[in-house]
Amino acid sequence: MKTANLIRLSICFFLLSPSFSFSKTEVFFTPSLDCENKVVSLIDSSQKEILVAMYTLNSERIVNALEQAYKRGVSIEILADKLQASQSSSKVPFLYEKGIRLKVHTHHKTMHTKMAVFDGKIATTGSYNWTDRASTGNYEVCVFHENEAEAVQKIEHRFYEMWDENSMAKSDKWMLKKGYRRPLTLWERVLSFFC
Repeated sequence: MKTANLIRLSICFFLLSPSFSFSKTEVFFTPSLDCENKVVSLIDSSQKEILVAMYTLNSERIVNALEQAYKRGVSIEILADKLQASQSSSKVPFLYEKGIRLKVHTHHKTMHTKMAVFDGKIATTGSYNWTDRASTGNYEVCVFHENEAEAVQKIEHRFYEMWDENSMAKSDKWMLKKGYRRPLTLWERVLSFFC
């Protein structure tokens, strides 16, 4: 009897401990707002970091959520496809001008990836671009991996591989050529004052 109670108590302690969490995979399809709603929810609940590699980005709700997350101090890094970022409907220049760390992909021909990592715990991938059309007009899939360490780490690792292949200086130059400017960092403002 004592052994059974001890086992039950141990299991309860394990399940209730802050370090324990169940892994979960969620899959959504469009046309519907399920993918968009989940992405916005994850952005809104992110506290530390959001990593995004996105072929096309123009969803007003997602862009607004990214802007609000950035304003509350969440570190955001976005890698965008150069061709898609130059489209008139793209919100990439808007986010760049807000000061979000953003690179346009210049290393290979096309950056057709659609993935993101939220606080290093949840990752999404699939065919779903963060666009209004993908939510309401296209057949798309988005897969969310929550507390699946191996999947999240692989997606995060791939993001950083692509991020490191692309130069911030080339991205800034490309944005400047298109007429967009990011706000100067504090360090850049200090240097411009003295130099």
